[in-house]
Amino acid sequence: MTKQNVYLHQLEKDGWNDVQAYHIENESAWRSVAIIAICALVIVSIFAIYMVNQDKHKVLVFEKDSLGNITTLGLASKTINVDNKIIAHQLANFTIALREVPKDAVLKRRNIDIVHKMTDPAIKAQIDQMFITQYSKYIDTVIAVNLNQIKPLESGKSWEISWSEQEVLADGSTGKTTNFSSVISFIRKDSLDTKTQLVNPIGLLITYIHPVEDINAK
Repeated sequence: MTKQNVYLHQLEKDGWNDVQAYHIENESAWRSVAIIAICALVIVSIFAIYMVNQDKHKVLVFEKDSLGNITTLGLASKTINVDNKIIAHQLANFTIALREVPKDAVLKRRNIDIVHKMTDPAIKAQIDQMFITQYSKYIDTVIAVNLNQIKPLESGKSWEISWSEQEVLADGSTGKTTNFSSVISFIRKDSLDTKTQLVNPIGLLITYIHPVEDINAK
């Protein structure tokens, strides 16, 4: 039987001790990382629970420059006070976006986006057909919309609005002007996503609009 070399045995023992110490140190490091990760997860979970229980209707405040670009953007510090002036402004935006025919394709897409974000899903097909009819009728002609009157009816959930649509020809001259009017009915919805609030900050969803030509209007 061969006698084990005492020095070789000691070297092997020292090597094993080094390996064991490394694993103990490694486990300790991973334990620290795990504790930090758990603490971070707890903090994130508490914050998520807090946000879920907050008011779902976050009103966005922004400004536009002369080119229509957003220059500032943030959340309002308190709920917006919706009065008839604000409602009239939103209904005017909707009507102009729905009825005007700009030359630029980018402006057309912007108008369609504005209208879609202010339309109740129940009448979306009707609204899309209005776009198709208007854009098909005036392929090479720009239609400028000018509001004549806008006022609330007794219920407050329906408004009467009248406007004129003027043809702007390719050479810059103006052509025929046609007058229209319609009753516009709407509901208000609070829980809207951020992108929708950019163009529809008070949550108006149009439920009825039926433009009628005013033949006798001057």
